[in-house]
Amino acid sequence: MRIKMLSGPAAGQLRHAEKSQATQLLIDAGLAELFIEPPPAPPIVSWGVHRGRETERPAIVGRCNREVCGMVRFEGKPEDAHMTIFHHSCGAHAPEKAPAAVLNSYCAAVKENQGTLSPDEGNMLQFAHSTGDSGKRAPLFDGYSLDGKPKFKDRWF
Repeated sequence: MRIKMLSGPAAGQLRHAEKSQATQLLIDAGLAELFIEPPPAPPIVSWGVHRGRETERPAIVGRCNREVCGMVRFEGKPEDAHMTIFHHSCGAHAPEKAPAAVLNSYCAAVKENQGTLSPDEGNMLQFAHSTGDSGKRAPLFDGYSLDGKPKFKDRWF
């Protein structure tokens, strides 16, 4: 526990003390008082719509003002933007949804300019969408066989 000394050479100083009979006597005698720290201020999430440096694609970004907390980023269909939720990792705080003003500005930014895909992103998305809803992996091109037909393999190794 923390106590604040009220008299003597240490007057006004905060000290750590054990919860003991001696500490209780100091408090009862008026030589010290129990110091209860105020709770920290609640975290504040700052929201905004940012564009990528190279791709110019708009994204909703939410960041907490505490250093130990994370961030959330949404790049997707404007009709799914309302599901953007920030979950704090800095303590037991309620999740926060993106404000309506940010959602509206994101929708306007997507309608204005959807940005571009880099070749790597295009290949990744093509591969991700090629499997469909079957839950199976798409066959990977593995060169040509001796008869000139393309070979496909269904493994990563």
